[in-house]
Amino acid sequence: MDEFGPLNLMPHPGKQWAERGGKHKDPDREPRRRRRATYNRYSGVRHLFAALGLAKDKLYGHIKPVKRRTQFLEFCRYLRTLYPDRVAIRTVVDEERGTALGARQRGPGDPARSGRTRAAGHGPDQPTSLRFPRTPVHGAEGPALLPSRARGASAVRRQACFSGSGELYQGRGRPPAEGPVMKFAVIGGTGLIGSKVVRKLAAGGHEAVPHSQSTGVDVVTGEGVDKAVAGVDVIVNLTNSPTFDEASPAFFRQSMDNLLDAGRKGGVHHFVVLSIVGVDQVPELDYYRAKALQEQLLTEGPIPYSIVRATQFMEFIDSVLSWTADGDTVRLPVTPIQPIAAQDVADAVAAAAAAPPLQGIHNIAGPEVFPLDELGRITLAARSDSRTVTTDDTAGMFAAVRGDVLTGKDEASLAPTRYADWLASH
Repeated sequence: MDEFGPLNLMPHPGKQWAERGGKHKDPDREPRRRRRATYNRYSGVRHLFAALGLAKDKLYGHIKPVKRRTQFLEFCRYLRTLYPDRVAIRTVVDEERGTALGARQRGPGDPARSGRTRAAGHGPDQPTSLRFPRTPVHGAEGPALLPSRARGASAVRRQACFSGSGELYQGRGRPPAEGPVMKFAVIGGTGLIGSKVVRKLAAGGHEAVPHSQSTGVDVVTGEGVDKAVAGVDVIVNLTNSPTFDEASPAFFRQSMDNLLDAGRKGGVHHFVVLSIVGVDQVPELDYYRAKALQEQLLTEGPIPYSIVRATQFMEFIDSVLSWTADGDTVRLPVTPIQPIAAQDVADAVAAAAAAPPLQGIHNIAGPEVFPLDELGRITLAARSDSRTVTTDDTAGMFAAVRGDVLTGKDEASLAPTRYADWLASH
């Protein structure tokens, strides 16, 4: 942790002249005149309190109008809220900051002595212990991550956080280290994506519990929901409507209302939802409107959130072909599709769940874009299926899609699995 500032100093040519002087100047030399710089302070001077989280390789920061002990401790308390109660965190501060803080510590009544955070100053003085309560800081917003712009295996993760006043700070860092152990309730955790998310989180040393109707949790009636999310750090909602028609909005509204209410009562710190790239760009489709409603309910809810939007799953392409199959012919539009493997989706969801809340959306997509009709031909050929694909821009659900709204474009993180490789392994 450190402090940077003052910020917002805008230098401009000064109007005053000053002589170069000082004890070191040559007394036998004529004084030289120099222009003294002055500064405009638009919107006042600001100071940045910043911290690099080594466990998660995230950069956090708060902008404050003054730099005093009170503001520093407020930032420390904010950092404390990023981790579960049972996790102890250590902060490293510079020598001057560490010793100054240590000198100001009081007795047991000092609120800065509760909680489980230790700050160690470094330098010639002895390390100093500090403790900060795990309570939210008034006016401090949670961190938000910028979507990665992955380009294959060479992609570099880009992170950022917003301060309480809205300024954005970016950072690049090392590959993520193992973070603190967290507890996850994976709703829909026995399905295609959910089961993979559970395995991914468990492989990272976390406690991930799958929940579904088969385990006694019904998100529509609310049965078992309170018990499922009690005491967890993160809810990962991977449930899906049983139908894609006009009944789907009611499913997402009821399920989100139940999960958000249970999460609020259970003290959940993060709520993750898997959605669809371009979901808000296809109002003609009932199911897409329902998923957009799910996102809206989450963003307006009481729990910090992350939304992971994925393009169409490679695993669903066979189902897409079946919707418009007629004997030996499959009719498909030329709608651009950017398929992504379910395992890559699960990896991205697990990463988002283990990170601080985005308070926003992260798009993920496969590495290649195909016209849907061409994707159908590639799939049938790989399956040695003799059926013929006919281009028909009125066929099936994707005929209602305008342009390339279902592709990730430049803002999406690109997953590594190519469709040909996925076909070869399936």
